[in-house]
Amino acid sequence: MKAIEDLTFTDDFMFGEIMKNEEICKGVIERLLHIKVEKLELITLQETIAPYYETRGVRFDVYVKDSEKVYDIEIQNKKFAEIEKRTRY
Repeated sequence: MKAIEDLTFTDDFMFGEIMKNEEICKGVIERLLHIKVEKLELITLQETIAPYYETRGVRFDVYVKDSEKVYDIEIQNKKFAEIEKRTRY
């Protein structure tokens, strides 16, 4: 466990705390996707979706909804050999 002073944007806790702020979250989406977002309706951290009882679900770092779209904002700060499998959902 890190001291709060040592946390950066890429640490899970800090990422979630920062992205809970609607203006910051909106700004990140607009800058990354080069789109204009009018207003966010929902920001949920660590949103889990399990479509069926027998299947493995997914957990989104930041699940965001506006009036027309849903955005999943993920942060990866480790290298994964099979990143494609992590992005299949």
